[in-house]
Amino acid sequence: MYKLVGFDLDGTLLTDSKEISNKSYENLYELLDSKIITPVIITGRGYRSANKFFKDKDINIDIISNNGNIIRNSISDEILYINEIKKDFALDIVSNCNNKNIYPLFHINSYEDGYDIATIKKDASKHVRTYPEGFGDRALYLDNLNNVDSSILSIVFAGEYSDLLEFKKIIEKKYSKNFNIHLLEVKTKGLYILEVLQKTGDKWHGLKRYLELNNIYSDETITIGDDSNDILMIKNSKVGIAMKNAICDVKKSADIISKYNNNEDGATKEVLEIIRNKVIY
Repeated sequence: MYKLVGFDLDGTLLTDSKEISNKSYENLYELLDSKIITPVIITGRGYRSANKFFKDKDINIDIISNNGNIIRNSISDEILYINEIKKDFALDIVSNCNNKNIYPLFHINSYEDGYDIATIKKDASKHVRTYPEGFGDRALYLDNLNNVDSSILSIVFAGEYSDLLEFKKIIEKKYSKNFNIHLLEVKTKGLYILEVLQKTGDKWHGLKRYLELNNIYSDETITIGDDSNDILMIKNSKVGIAMKNAICDVKKSADIISKYNNNEDGATKEVLEIIRNKVIY
């Protein structure tokens, strides 16, 4: 039977207003109290950004964050797993960026010190600067990225689509064998980011490591999500669920499509129906 269910956050557990509804919280409590199936969060968000939905409510849940590159417990903040990018590799990739309109930064493991990203002050356009500035006092500004002394979880370049698309072609020629390179739109800011992750830096690899640590098999898992970074975990789980509001590629990869969207408590409702009815796939 199923032992673990992995929930994506944005577009899945979170409503369009970036909240978890009271009903979804109730459903999560039911799963946690059951002691039968373990719920975990699997998100592209950084740990702090993800944990704000759970820590204040005293919900004890493990969070696989930064697209699978670090796992922490929401209450203790204990690190259960970390998959860092070697600093030399990260600096080498950044050294290829000569376009002044592209803003480089590292997502780092420096939660206890109060930082989520490390970057440099750069004379980029105001629009492009909105990405690093959005981290507020959680952004560590350095004179040189060589001075980063925390584990690097991912490399991000913020900018306009045309600039990043051209840069993506350059770095793909050099690094595509060792890294996954994704061009993504940050819809809330109206700009794009180019994210560079290790080949093992995705939600599925993070979940797989978590399963190994907890002696759980992939055929004992349910995962649910809505976007492209959820596809691998949905494909590799015993039951992969696409939200009703998921993109087409996610729906094509899923075993089932939820009857509900993210504004209808869809994620927890769909999972509980499977568990309560003892549905086997």
